[in-house]
Amino acid sequence: MAVSSTSGEEDHGFTSEESSSEDEEEEEELGPAQQSSKAGFFAYHVGADGKTPSFFSDPFCVADFRKPALLQFLPRVAAAAAIFAFGLYVNNVSQAWLQQNMAGYYEKNWVPVPPVNTTVILWDVTFASLPYVKSTKPADAFAGGAPMFVMLRFFVVPGPRSLRWTILCRWLVMWGILWFGRAFTIISTPLPNPDPTCVPKISFPDNIFLEAWANLPIVPMYPDELTCQDVLYSGHTVALTLNTMVILKYIRTAPWFPSNSSTRWCSTSTVFNVLGVVMLLMGYYFIVASHFHYTIDVLVGAVMTVLVFNMYHFIIKVSMLRKRKSRLCISPFFRWLERPAKDLKCWRRRAAEVLAQLHHDDDIIHGLENGVLN
Repeated sequence: MAVSSTSGEEDHGFTSEESSSEDEEEEEELGPAQQSSKAGFFAYHVGADGKTPSFFSDPFCVADFRKPALLQFLPRVAAAAAIFAFGLYVNNVSQAWLQQNMAGYYEKNWVPVPPVNTTVILWDVTFASLPYVKSTKPADAFAGGAPMFVMLRFFVVPGPRSLRWTILCRWLVMWGILWFGRAFTIISTPLPNPDPTCVPKISFPDNIFLEAWANLPIVPMYPDELTCQDVLYSGHTVALTLNTMVILKYIRTAPWFPSNSSTRWCSTSTVFNVLGVVMLLMGYYFIVASHFHYTIDVLVGAVMTVLVFNMYHFIIKVSMLRKRKSRLCISPFFRWLERPAKDLKCWRRRAAEVLAQLHHDDDIIHGLENGVLN
């Protein structure tokens, strides 16, 4: 957001490269009460009358489904969904190729030692140190429960302080990027499957592209598709970690109640943070202890997810600064994708205020220095 003075715009790198209609759109979405610096980072939670709306006044945030909001967000949701679908499909192609070309490879080259194991399994510190969990159902429950909570909390019942479409776009893009990255890691150095009970279910063994399509979750004709050669990094870990990070960040950013936004140590935010970390660690344990994945699969999956999550939020902030010469070739796309995001608009206003204050302080310091020197 451009600062009030022209000199401030030039000094701090803010420009007006976007049209005046966009600026008017921003002013319309953030009213005078919301623009007040006293409202802080969560200014978009304040209504036009300066009051914070009650959760029970609009738990489903019907305003998100009005025509202006839909016209603004649906193209962006479609673009984000396309990124997610592309990343997932490329990942599935890699899985299908691995199943077609790597099944039985290690068994043929490394003789198994029954009854200790019926397939080749690498030594793993968690396998050797922690009790074995016979079922993979707890791992599936944790990996599937986190996305379900995100969808219920932020997309179905977001409350009047909704960031429904903004979070949905970010969620899809980040997950799509992680699927795309996984497509290369699982195929670059395929590890032997640590789960000897895994039995592949393939409908198109001679066509990896059709098999990748059949393995998509939106294809109902093939609900039981399963590959057993994709190990590093863990998709379960990505699902659990990404959705936990979304929950911990946006529970505070798009809260049901004002108390959820508190940054104090003794607050509901702290409770959610502690519970989130505990659930995350429990999920990691069940993924590895059930021998569903090696420890390294979980470790790399978690690190990749944290990097993508933080890098994404860094990039969109850099893109929204609207500098004259951006070194990020993807900035125009992210600027378009994030243009209606209320949280970024408030952040940009705050950033402009801080930069303007720094500029003002610099002028005072230079004036004092010149006075002393003279």
